[in-house]
Amino acid sequence: MAVATSERTIRAVRMARHIVLSPDMSANQALSMAAREGLRQLEANEAVARRGTDVEGVHQMRVGLRRLKVTLSLARQLDLAPDRDTLKAELDWIGDTLGKARDLDVFVGETIGALLAEHEGRADFDRLYRRVIKVRKAAYAELRVALDSPRYAEAKRRLAAWIAMLETTTPIDQSLIEIAATLLEKRRKRLAKFVKRNGWQTKKTLHDFRLHAKKLRYTTAFFASLYPKADTQSFLSAASDLQDVLGFAHDSEVAHHILVALGTRRTVDAAPLAAWREGDGLVDFWHRARAAEIARDIEPSWQTLENAKPFW
Repeated sequence: MAVATSERTIRAVRMARHIVLSPDMSANQALSMAAREGLRQLEANEAVARRGTDVEGVHQMRVGLRRLKVTLSLARQLDLAPDRDTLKAELDWIGDTLGKARDLDVFVGETIGALLAEHEGRADFDRLYRRVIKVRKAAYAELRVALDSPRYAEAKRRLAAWIAMLETTTPIDQSLIEIAATLLEKRRKRLAKFVKRNGWQTKKTLHDFRLHAKKLRYTTAFFASLYPKADTQSFLSAASDLQDVLGFAHDSEVAHHILVALGTRRTVDAAPLAAWREGDGLVDFWHRARAAEIARDIEPSWQTLENAKPFW
């Protein structure tokens, strides 16, 4: 019975917990609360991620990592991250390692999953599927090495020390509501300015558009609990919808990078190698068709967010 309980504990995925801020909090308190929850989320899902039997393990580690990144970015803008460059480098390293596994999980679950019903049993498709599974196993092996490394342990120690610093440093002399309004408006204006100057018609501008939109969405989510839900709902929904659309568009780019990693083509924009032409072509065609459909949703999604009334 004890063994069974232990196995259940190892398999359990810890879902992210909602952070509720209050106007009487200092910025230090808000940031430390969010960062500590992010670190807990990261650590609590390590065992599941190591096992590699439940894709939610890696996904939920990335959720915790994202919370840490958002908090660190906000802290930098408030001069509350003296070790910011080192911490960011370590978070980026962890994110890259988790990202390899997560991208392959999504590729298997969505791209391969969508093609499986129609093409399972075809020699070229089955060969591609076997290659994907092999590469994903290698990505999880690389992740386990990273999670067991001294570098990862030291990164968590540095994060814990930074959180402790937030909790013991004299709070900055500005209300959390004032800080929220300033940072939210800055993010909103940067996104609008980027779109006005650059649009999103090239790969580069689409990529940068997605990053700006993501930063606004996560900053909005961070501070939303300070305001009445009825006031935040429409803006949050518009920001989330735009990020989803841009994320779907990004999935196509990621899929083509995965094809390169699988060895079916030499570069993202190259034709598939002769030996992989059919399997690569199935993936390429599916994503191109999906990307064309998604592209039509970007304009209305952006217009909805642009016209949404700020709640701060």
